[in-house]
Amino acid sequence: MNRDLTKGPVTNSMLLFAVPMILGDLLQQCYNIADSLKSPLTEISGLFSCELEFV
Repeated sequence: MNRDLTKGPVTNSMLLFAVPMILGDLLQQCYNIADSLKSPLTEISGLFSCELEFV
């Protein structure tokens, strides 16, 4: 779909351009929130992981 963003009402062009980015940011935020929640299973598996510390 080709759309000339330089013609027509500015508000409509800006919304058509911004809405996909806003939706993508919201989905990314939902993913980050879900990723930050810890379940008991991940805490147990974290006990057996080997972490290297660089000093």
